Amino acid sequence: MRRYKVLSIIISFLIIFPACSLINKKYQKTITYEYNIDSHGKKLLSINNIDVKLNFIQTEDSVIRINYKTSIRVKKRELNKEITPLKLGVDTVDDKIILKVVEKTSEYNFLNFGKVQKDEYDIFVPINLAIEINSNFSDVYVDNTANDFKINLINGDVIANKPKGNYSVNIINGKFKIDADSVKNINVNITNGKFYLQKASLYFGDFDLNIENGKILNSGISFDSTVKSDKKTLVAKRGKSENKLVVNIVNGRIYLRDNVKVED
Repeated sequence: MRRYKVLSIIISFLIIFPACSLINKKYQKTITYEYNIDSHGKKLLSINNIDVKLNFIQTEDSVIRINYKTSIRVKKRELNKEITPLKLGVDTVDDKIILKVVEKTSEYNFLNFGKVQKDEYDIFVPINLAIEINSNFSDVYVDNTANDFKINLINGDVIANKPKGNYSVNIINGKFKIDADSVKNINVNITNGKFYLQKASLYFGDFDLNIENGKILNSGISFDSTVKSDKKTLVAKRGKSENKLVVNIVNGRIYLRDNVKVED
């Protein structure tokens, strides 16, 4: 008898919940904001605990321009309701600009199913700035920049398309994909995740790859000299460049791939 009661409750829920969803139809509302920060005389942009999608684009200006977009699903009667953006705090210490969220706002809670606020930053950075990121639950996208990046993420991915700088990346639970054609030094530490070197035949320098609980997958990239090569270690050199690729992974895989777009 008890089993039939439980089954009856489940069936009722499956009938009522879709009906409620139809009654409470959600509409997407998107609002954009813009912030401008003067970077004259500064060398480092430090971004701390901004847990949103971060897109980096290079600019020739000395002004850091941040286009902030937030989207939320709301009921029709709430379309005119104001959405409060993440409030940014900007500090300067010597030659460093520190960017952080001073007030977080979110429309999501247990009683508002589907009412999820999504935030995204397009950050236009001057070429002379190094970038430092420390964040949880962020995805970082870099497109055609010559900036140096130092990235520390928990639960996030990094994708770098046509990079020209140096990269130091530490990730727990996530992946790192990077184009090899113009990038310089790459230092990677990942726990529970994957590293992809795209267009790998275009990277020249020292390779020092190590993996614990996983394997290295090479799609046919050749080396001028090899010290050690197996499924878990690759120590080798291509060309005469002094660039270094150092990757250490615990629980995951390392991919050396050619003729593949970075977003694949």
